[in-house]
Amino acid sequence: MISGIQADAPSVLTELISRLGLEDARLCLIRHSVGLNWRQAHLSTADKVSHLTDGLYQCQPNRVFEVVGREFSKNKDRLHELAEQPDEVISLISRIQVHTGQFHLAIMNLHPESDMNVASVINVVDAVTGNMPGYLLSSGRHFHFYGLRLLDQLEWCKFLASWLMPTIIVSPRYIGHCLYREYAALRLTTSKPHKPVLPYVISTVNM
Repeated sequence: MISGIQADAPSVLTELISRLGLEDARLCLIRHSVGLNWRQAHLSTADKVSHLTDGLYQCQPNRVFEVVGREFSKNKDRLHELAEQPDEVISLISRIQVHTGQFHLAIMNLHPESDMNVASVINVVDAVTGNMPGYLLSSGRHFHFYGLRLLDQLEWCKFLASWLMPTIIVSPRYIGHCLYREYAALRLTTSKPHKPVLPYVISTVNM
């Protein structure tokens, strides 16, 4: 069982698999390239407008892997071996197949306002999720949330919308990607120089 601090993202997913009974569920991982994102590359509003077409581009995964929950837990320390290029990482996607149908993991990439501390982030997470138990991870630049709940399609859409409402906790661009692709994604491995930190737990939430 995760005690709370310094557990990494693959360990958190292993914990979710155990707690939610997902040992026989089919999870999806994606291999994709990372670099400067569009917002980082185009800082001013004028620059964003000038490169709007680039901002609408949906980058596709280089490869999709389907893995059974128990197999992920057994091989979580070898995820980096799935990346073939230095600029590639492996990410979990929210869409999951269980024996009763397709659901989503309650995961979210958090991009809080710069003056928000960890306590403020947790308060917003509590409010947005209705006190859902889960884990808050540091991704280096920002935060990831892993909630201990499965969501059906309608619940997942409402979950995404709820994060937008406070206007201070997520990037609307990220939510746009989620809706367009029909899944959320969180990184499980590293790639220098843009993603050098393996996401790690900094706090449990409502646990």
